[in-house]
Amino acid sequence: MLGEILDQVHALVSDERGGEVASYIPALARAAPEDFGLAIVTTGGDVYTSGESETEFTIQSVSKPFTLALALHRCGLDGTYQRVGTEPSGDAYNSVVIDPQTNFPFNPIINSGAITMTGLLRDTHGADTFAEIRRGYSRFAGAELGFDEEVYESELGTAHRNRAIAHLMRSSGVVSDPVDETVDVYRGGRG
Repeated sequence: MLGEILDQVHALVSDERGGEVASYIPALARAAPEDFGLAIVTTGGDVYTSGESETEFTIQSVSKPFTLALALHRCGLDGTYQRVGTEPSGDAYNSVVIDPQTNFPFNPIINSGAITMTGLLRDTHGADTFAEIRRGYSRFAGAELGFDEEVYESELGTAHRNRAIAHLMRSSGVVSDPVDETVDVYRGGRG
């Protein structure tokens, strides 16, 4: 029954063509927007899929809640929320802004917050941060996740805004590691 419901949901939304693929990263601009799949894994381990569920993709900003979960696991509530807020920003995900009351990013799901969470994990794991994050994401996924070298290389020349955000986070004291290393890990690199 769950498989049938998933097929119905897929059929209902698969013709949606609003939005565009991310063109600010050249390798992502070539993504096929019609590759759309759904998957559900129950707590009992049953797997239900519909559509292009076997097509691999880079997780990009989908990673942000998982990075937050890793920070919470490693640093606890107090350690995590001493560097990032919990309120909506009201601005775009990649805005170069901080909460004027706290000098923190507004929340961990916008770029400034996710960069801060990456910096927090770098404080704990140092040079092993990328490997630790990848292991954590793989545990969440229930499978070893790959690494897309082409997308990583494609992002090298387009991370200027994230570097600006990281500089702002460092100047406000919520990121302590070198900006380039923190942004490299945030983008999925080895930092």
